[in-house]
Amino acid sequence: MKLSVITFASFAASLSVSFAANAGMVNVYVDSASGVGSGTSYGAAYQGTIAWSYTSGSTATIAVNLTNTSSVVSYLSAFVVGMQDSSFVVTQTSAPSQFSQLTGNGLKATPFGDFDWGSSATGSFNGGGGGNAGLAQGASGSWTFSVSGAAASLAAVNSASVFNGANQWDFVAHLKGITSGSGTVSEKLTSNLMGAAMPGPGALALLALAGVMTRRRRA
Repeated sequence: MKLSVITFASFAASLSVSFAANAGMVNVYVDSASGVGSGTSYGAAYQGTIAWSYTSGSTATIAVNLTNTSSVVSYLSAFVVGMQDSSFVVTQTSAPSQFSQLTGNGLKATPFGDFDWGSSATGSFNGGGGGNAGLAQGASGSWTFSVSGAAASLAAVNSASVFNGANQWDFVAHLKGITSGSGTVSEKLTSNLMGAAMPGPGALALLALAGVMTRRRRA
C-alpha cells in the first residue's frame, strides 16, 4: 500500500489576506493534485471543499464536496476528518448512495491515528477491499453532516481550525482500485486543511487568496 502526502495550496501564495475570526462560515479548499510520497506515485488525486456553517442554537452543518481528479482509474472510497471539539456529535444526513457514515473502529486511519467523523463506500477506512466502490475517476460527490453540541461551544469554534485531527493530520482520504500494471493498488492521501473565515456574500471568490501553500510530512 502506498502512503502519500498531499498539499493544500492557495491560488495566490504570494498574497496575504486576513479575514476576521468568524464561527459562522468556514470554507476549506482541498487539493491533492501535488501529492508526493517516498517512492512511486500512482496518480491518485482529488479536489474539493469542506464548509462549516453555524448560525445559532445547538446545531451546525458541514458540507463536503469532492471530485476524484486522479490521472488513472481509481475510486475515492473513504475519508475521515478531525474535529476541533471532540464532544460534538456529527451525523451524516446525505451522501452519494454508496457511502455510509463511519463510526467506531471505522474511524481508524492507520498509520495516521483515530479521527472524529467520516464516510466510506466500503464500511471502513482501512483495508484493501471494495476496489471499485466509491467515486470513480472524474466523478464528484456531495455530503452533508449535522453537528450537535452546546450552543456556546458551537459559537466558540475557532474558524482557523474547525477541523483538527490526530497527529497533526486533519483530513485523510483512501483511494482504491488504482490501475498499476496488471494489478491494482491503493493510496492514502493526507494533509492539514487550509481554511479561512468567510465574512459575507462574495467571500468565496476570495478563497483562493486566503492561504499560503503548505506541505507537512508525517514525522
